[in-house]
Amino acid sequence: GSASGIRREVYDGMLAIYRRLERLPELAEELERRGGGDSEGRALLARIWDELGEDERAISAYRHALSRRRRDVDLHLRLIQVLARSGDIEPLIRQYHSLIAAAPREPRFVIELAQLLSQVGRGEEARRYLSPSARRFPRDAAFHRHLAEIYAAWGENALAAAERELLLRIDPGDSDHLIALGSHHFEAG
Repeated sequence: GSASGIRREVYDGMLAIYRRLERLPELAEELERRGGGDSEGRALLARIWDELGEDERAISAYRHALSRRRRDVDLHLRLIQVLARSGDIEPLIRQYHSLIAAAPREPRFVIELAQLLSQVGRGEEARRYLSPSARRFPRDAAFHRHLAEIYAAWGENALAAAERELLLRIDPGDSDHLIALGSHHFEAG
């Protein structure tokens, strides 16, 4: 059954064989005729369309697979890659929100969303998104290191300094935090 993981192995084997024979479009068409089958089949179909460069079909298949497996981080990330490649920003931002909801304990996705929002000129929204996340991950040194870097890149020197000071409290044994804070104060005069 699909719960045992055997189905995924079979699908991966089929994918490898069809890829080797350069017959991926045939496998995709067969899966389409069967309606994609279960969520594993739909995920496989999405991967094939993605590999073939059929972005619209891949997006549709990924979304269908995600409707059955909302917490599947890998599916979210694959869909995000296709959406980023297609260049349509609003669906990409919405997908990041869905990913963050599916993996609320993974702060790197919050950082990625904030960077994306900043790149598209929505820096204020990015700042509003980062603030509660900083409180949600109070002891995550890697997250706060990224926050310090982001704030410094945005010219938010006071916020960057506050994050670097927090890093010293979170991880006092890491001399890199002390050096970063010292460099910040030196540059600030």
